[in-house]
Amino acid sequence: MINEFTTLEAIFFIGNIVLFFVSQRTFSFFYLDNEESAKPRIKASLYLTGSLFLLQLSHILIKLDILDKSLNEITYKVFYTLLTIYGMLIFQSSVHYFIKMKLGTKDKVDDKDIAADTPSSRMWSLVTLVIIIFTTIYVNIQIWSAASMMETTGIVGISLGALALTNSVWFPDIYSGIIILKNKSFSVGDTVCFDEEEELYIVNKATFFHLELLSVIDNNRTTIPNHILSSFKTHNLSKVSTQQGLRRTIKYKIGYPKQLTIEDCKIKIEELKNDKKYSNVDLSVEFIREKQIMDYIEKIRKLAKEAQEHVLKQENTKNICLSEHEFRIGVSNTGDHAIEFVLSYYIKPLKKSFVTERIRDYLVRTPLLVNEAMLLKSYKYGIDLSTPITYVKNN
Repeated sequence: MINEFTTLEAIFFIGNIVLFFVSQRTFSFFYLDNEESAKPRIKASLYLTGSLFLLQLSHILIKLDILDKSLNEITYKVFYTLLTIYGMLIFQSSVHYFIKMKLGTKDKVDDKDIAADTPSSRMWSLVTLVIIIFTTIYVNIQIWSAASMMETTGIVGISLGALALTNSVWFPDIYSGIIILKNKSFSVGDTVCFDEEEELYIVNKATFFHLELLSVIDNNRTTIPNHILSSFKTHNLSKVSTQQGLRRTIKYKIGYPKQLTIEDCKIKIEELKNDKKYSNVDLSVEFIREKQIMDYIEKIRKLAKEAQEHVLKQENTKNICLSEHEFRIGVSNTGDHAIEFVLSYYIKPLKKSFVTERIRDYLVRTPLLVNEAMLLKSYKYGIDLSTPITYVKNN
């Protein structure tokens, strides 16, 4: 009997050492597409295997009469309780993995294939999680010899009562999370912003209760409960409705050109009389003044075109997905002191990514390069991009 017990003890001891070293690989495999989700489970498994090792050591000390033999029974019960929890943790992770692979959708983030949750996979993961939790409770009831009808009913009743009393806390998040998945507003790896905020986020992880976001600007993590998220207006920058890409705009307030006097207009009329292109045109002061502003706008359009060519030719734009679709600039407002021009440019559709630096290159660095190019070319054409305080008389 002693030999058999010693052999069984050795098997548990060696098995525990093996579990300690393979737990990281095991959970990393089950959560290959999201290493952040694996970290708490790896930490829990290390704590559990460490605790199991201490209990085994305690049992050896009891056998050697170093510790009181009355502790033997409690040591066994705690050992098997922790072993049950550890087994259920691995089982739940494996079930979640296979459900996600079977019912989830295949996606690609940073050129890596991942399985994203769907309403079906989320529901089945939730159902299996509840079953596993109650199974673990039942097994532990048996271990601690609390299997009488009254004790079993009491423990299960307390668990159900706790769920019922706290349903206003966890149910809205779970329900809203499933609705968000069903609507396909966004998925893991998408770049989003909310309401009218300019802050950009990458969807890093979607859980039962919250959405974990990575700030593109600050690199910090932000967590938003699902029930609050469902009330936001979400802009998904990774999903566009046209092949041209994501349309972005920059506004410039440029001073009005100096209005020609009547004498200046007459001089221009005399100059144009010798131009065959205007032979059939009624040359008047009104025509000259209209032509002046049209030429001014055309000058700014040429400026924008050359600015685009300058950006595309730069060597440091190899990571910038600026579309070759032509820049468009037009008058959006005629203010008291300046004409407001809106420059429209396109960025190629964003790829799903967890790398904030890559998204910053797309959405933050690109407009900086466009602004630099516009400033450079404005000096070539003699156009001041500064917003004038008073009327500016440009030549």
